[in-house]
Amino acid sequence: MRPQQPSPARRHWSWQLLAPFALLLVLAIAAAGRPASAGAGLPANIRGDVNCTRAVDSVDAALVLQFTAALIETFACPEAADVDGNASVNSIDANLILQLNGGLQDSLLRMSLAITAPAVPCADPPTTCAVPAGSAFRLAVVLDSAPPEGYIAIQTYVFYGGLAYNRAAMPADEIVWPASALPVWFPPEPNILGFVVHGSLSTVAQPFPVSNHAGRLVEFELSCPPEPGRFKLSLLAYEPLLDVDEPGNPLGAAISLPDQTTVSPIKTGRSDLDLNLDGMIDREEQDLAVAATLEVRCV
Repeated sequence: MRPQQPSPARRHWSWQLLAPFALLLVLAIAAAGRPASAGAGLPANIRGDVNCTRAVDSVDAALVLQFTAALIETFACPEAADVDGNASVNSIDANLILQLNGGLQDSLLRMSLAITAPAVPCADPPTTCAVPAGSAFRLAVVLDSAPPEGYIAIQTYVFYGGLAYNRAAMPADEIVWPASALPVWFPPEPNILGFVVHGSLSTVAQPFPVSNHAGRLVEFELSCPPEPGRFKLSLLAYEPLLDVDEPGNPLGAAISLPDQTTVSPIKTGRSDLDLNLDGMIDREEQDLAVAATLEVRCV
């Protein structure tokens, strides 16, 4: 059996996709702001650091499991325990800490998808939302909290599939990160592919200002088709480009830290997605890391 090869159209837009954002990544990593001065330290409130040691390790995971089993009543830093942000502390939080220590997660940062307008009924937490068929709504990519050291660049990658993307006039109209100074987007025309990528740096020249903004990074308009249906939106996560056999996803959702490190938010799963809407799943569309999902029910 011959291995599946990407379609010619897929190869073509892959190279188009890499051009503007590869430049953005190079700028963010190679020309990043200066690292924090020696001895500056980190704030005590680091997600996952339940014992307040300013490090996140297997001891923290063990403490979370002890708390789940009612062997301990609280933590030295209880605000750091809810790693996945679901308003409870359980074994999933401990597992995420262990994944971070095992190199399976880049960070314990969280990004989410949210409908910001109009007000529509959503499950709590917002995993599904109901939108009238044929109507438009605004979707936001939200950074739930900033890393202690701040960050100097952002990028987001939203797969919207069969919904219509009502693009604004300029990328600056959709990138709402307050520190944005070099906004870019892809593809050049809306709705030729089933996704949109946004990115920006905090300035166009060194030194790069550090942002501590938590909240909306990107916001844009989508529309339901006239007919009812269900559509699963996905925020794809950054994964480094290792080699041709492991293409990764260098354009996925991420932030760049002041120490020149690009990190993805927590990866919540993996999925096959028809990114170029050709009705097939090409090799580069398989097993993609996902940071967040939101099901839109057009009713």
